[in-house]
This record gives sequence, C-alpha cells and structure tokens, in this order.
Amino acid sequence: MSKLGLGDTDPLPIHSTVDSIFSAGLPSKAFTPRNIVPLIRRTFLMTFFNNSSRILLGALGAAAMTAGSASAAVVVFDFGNANTVNNSQDGGNGNWIPFATETTAITTSASTTISGVQMTLIRAEITGDDLVANDYWGINNQGIGVITNGAGGTGGRRVNVGETIVFSFDTDVYLTSLRLGSFDALETVTVTPAGGSTITLNGAAAPTDDLLLGNVLVTAGTEIKLTTTVAVSSGVLFNEITVDTEAPLPEPGSLALLGLGGLCVLRRRRA
Repeated sequence: MSKLGLGDTDPLPIHSTVDSIFSAGLPSKAFTPRNIVPLIRRTFLMTFFNNSSRILLGALGAAAMTAGSASAAVVVFDFGNANTVNNSQDGGNGNWIPFATETTAITTSASTTISGVQMTLIRAEITGDDLVANDYWGINNQGIGVITNGAGGTGGRRVNVGETIVFSFDTDVYLTSLRLGSFDALETVTVTPAGGSTITLNGAAAPTDDLLLGNVLVTAGTEIKLTTTVAVSSGVLFNEITVDTEAPLPEPGSLALLGLGGLCVLRRRRA
C-alpha cells in the first residue's frame, strides 16, 4: 500500500488510498464487515496525518522566512545636541532636537514625527521643587534632562532622584529599548506607562547600550514616565528610545521548536 511521506509533493487522495486496499491482491474473503471498516479507518487517518504534517511544515517554513526577511516597523527617536544633530555619545546621528536652548520651561511640550509615529515630550516633573518656573529642559550630546533651580532642585542637566520625564506616542507602540547617558553602576531608572507595570533598569550601561524594555504594548496617548529612583552621580540623561508599531515576530528558532512540537503531537496521535 502506498502512503504519503514528508518528502512527497502532492497529498495522497483519499479515493486512491481506498482503491489501493482492493488492489493489494488480498483474497475477497479477507474483506469482511469486521476487518474492512477498521482497515479503511486506519488508512484514512494515516493519510490525514501525513498530509497535516506536510501542511504544518510548509506553514512553519513560510513563517520562518517571513520572520527572517520581513522589515520590522521599528522607529528610533534619538535626541540630538542643542547645536547639531550629531549625537556623538551614542555612536550615531540624532534625528530630533526637541529644544533649541536651555531656557525652555519644563512645562513646555515638544513633538516630532518620525516614520509616521509622533512622540511628544509632555513635561518634566520635579518632586519637592518649589520653583518650577525656574526649571528648564537640559540638552547636551548625551541626551536630554532637566535643569532644576528651585530650592528642591538638584541642579545640573541629569534626571536625578525625584525627577521625571513624561512622554507619549500618538499611536499604539511596543516599547523596545532605550539608551541612557551617564548611567552608572548601582543607579536605577524606571519606565512606567500609566496604568501599566513598572519596568526597572539597573546600571551600568554605556550610551551605546540598548536597555531592553520587553516589548511592552503602550496604547496611543498613554503617558509614560522615565524616573531616576537611585542615583550615584547625579542621575542620567534620556538619550534615545526605540519602539515598534507591530507585534515583534518570533525568532526562527522559536518557530522551529513549535514545528517539532506539532510533529510530535501528530506522531503520538498516529501511534
């Protein structure tokens, strides 16, 4: 009796499978109601699962090719220097200068659109500062921060303990990674989408290091807060953030494991 193998190119038609039962040269008395029905059922199931195996492998192969070749909808917001767009500290060129001078109040927002995604720096928040009117956005070649001058402020440009940068996006995005300037050992920074779980990052990291955010989904308009909770040398600078507008694709290795699992299930059902 012929049957479909994983290397065959065409599924085995059910009618040809049944025909093969009757052309196997068995004596006619061998076909009785007690044995012909189980025989047909077994032949049908073998054909079905062989065909299913081939379809599953084909689908997984196509998905793996897609995962390896499709261009992801990744968008990078890289804060440039106040005077040039060259952000020399993270090894690349900045694509956004949010504020031209360091006399812009932290209550002033700024927006830009890159690859169809708009990011807005909404405001900065300073815990315990009694003179917010004298607090400004700070910018240099490691990113952006805040300059605090009130009695509760810490001075400098870095986002220090109790200082927060609030931002959002105009479309649903997955938070992929960010880069920080002056992120020293033992420092801690949190990223918290409103209504969501806090993502905690611990130093040290160079300005060129991508700190992974776990591909957390953030809906359009949701406020996201970047806060320094533990500082060693006056906090950090917000250097760059990368988002994805599409759900991240599984790695080809994950697809392969899924395929092996599916084949094991099929073979166990056939056994």
